[in-house]
Amino acid sequence: LPTRTRSTITSSTASVKALSVQTPTIADADKSKSKCSWLLLAGDSNTRIVAAFVMRKHEAYYNVTNVLTAQRSQPMQEWEQQQQHLKKQQQLHMPMDCGPTWADREWVVMEGDGTSSGSCHIVTQRFLRNQDEIHRLATNINDGTYVNCNTTLNDPLADVDEYVRPAMPDVIWFSHGLWNLPNGGSNSSGLTCQDRFRDVVPALTAWSSMKDRVGRPRKVVWQTNFPILGHSTIRNEYLEWEVQCQRNLAMDAGIDLYDLDGIVRPRFPESVEVYHIARDVAIGVADHVFHETINVSTRMNAIV
Repeated sequence: LPTRTRSTITSSTASVKALSVQTPTIADADKSKSKCSWLLLAGDSNTRIVAAFVMRKHEAYYNVTNVLTAQRSQPMQEWEQQQQHLKKQQQLHMPMDCGPTWADREWVVMEGDGTSSGSCHIVTQRFLRNQDEIHRLATNINDGTYVNCNTTLNDPLADVDEYVRPAMPDVIWFSHGLWNLPNGGSNSSGLTCQDRFRDVVPALTAWSSMKDRVGRPRKVVWQTNFPILGHSTIRNEYLEWEVQCQRNLAMDAGIDLYDLDGIVRPRFPESVEVYHIARDVAIGVADHVFHETINVSTRMNAIV
């Protein structure tokens, strides 16, 4: 990864505000014996792209065809019917915060014959539709609610008696993404580094401080944004300011940083497709994510 160095950024001297973060309870203790590893990826459509490549790597590495896919409490047909109704009324502008493209997803890769003789690997993608969705994750890491679509992601392991979901993800890969940035992402006027990430830093720090199932610090990674080719409001000057803030805050808080900006920028603009990372860049991110999950799985298997 690119070397991180501290840059001079104007920021508030006020401390980052505390955020209440869910922690495993005594009732969750038996879940530490779960044979399932759990990877949580949180972010926008760039994370959705990475998650798809991560799933391919899971299927190829474990050589399995048995994959459970989480279903929703109410199918997206309701949203599609609403869309058709609005089109008939010539109201072509659907709300951009509803629809299957912007929904959470989850898969469970089952090793072996899908029974208790093999392990399983949970891959969860949480789509962050605004900068405040860190609260949804912090309050309940299992929350798959899609409020504006009136639908909830159901647990694919709920009807599988042989397996139990761990109390917390083993790896949390977090990207705050590009949705609903402060000032529309046009500039940093009136913003400070601490206020910009006042909820993100405490949540990531709290998760990092929770020991994993083998007694080691939980793997939590904070991914940066990157320069883009174009957007109606987002400007690269703002994104550069934000990335420098993130580098400094991550270093101060001891949070692992994945500097996607440092990977994209040297090859810009070929490394970007408008405001999405290019395919080869997404594969590179997925390689790193998958490597982290393999490390966790190896540690878990060593103590079974």
